Amino acid sequence: MNNFFTDKQLNRDKLLTFGFEKTTKGYCYKEFVLQELFEMTVTISENGEVSTDMIDLATGESYILHLVNNTAGTFIGEVREAFDDLLERIAKECYEKVVFVNPQSKEIMAYIRDVYGDELEFLWERFPKNAIYRRADNQKWYAALLTVLPEKLGLKGEKALEIIDLRGLPEEVLTLINQPNYFPGYHMNKKHWYTICLDGSVPTAELKVLIQKSYQLALKK
Repeated sequence: MNNFFTDKQLNRDKLLTFGFEKTTKGYCYKEFVLQELFEMTVTISENGEVSTDMIDLATGESYILHLVNNTAGTFIGEVREAFDDLLERIAKECYEKVVFVNPQSKEIMAYIRDVYGDELEFLWERFPKNAIYRRADNQKWYAALLTVLPEKLGLKGEKALEIIDLRGLPEEVLTLINQPNYFPGYHMNKKHWYTICLDGSVPTAELKVLIQKSYQLALKK
């Protein structure tokens, strides 16, 4: 069940839109499933914990076989499918994807949302922690937010880094990567892209200026 909500952040306003009711302990949603053979209740506590209850309306008792590993059978499969379907809908409509957690990453995402109205696009199923920004008018990329191991940038350490790739004119890129805290574009054309770690090593105000330049460069043919 938890897989539905991995790397996601609850949006409480969207819970109410979905149909959840506010209770003293959190939020509660009920729905009849499998042609009203069951009533499924989903409860989300104030701290975000999700719990469920599947009531067999014929007996009034909780049904749990769909939660037991290695249980099989056509009917159990149908119950499990209905169970997963509701949780998947809740995760999709009431949660927002959260991959980048560094404070500076969040600042940059908020800045791009406010200034350009763009949201991250997660294009690669095999790499769920990598995403891009592109212009709405011509669909060209102007930034990429990625997670990489330090060794990929020639750094030491084992903890994954959150980085941003930006466009630059070739002469500007060459100048930047000869400065501390700037790197050749990771997984990009190193003549036209460069990389910065979103760990505060480059001030956010400076990053915003560089993002503006990258956004403008993506307009050119």
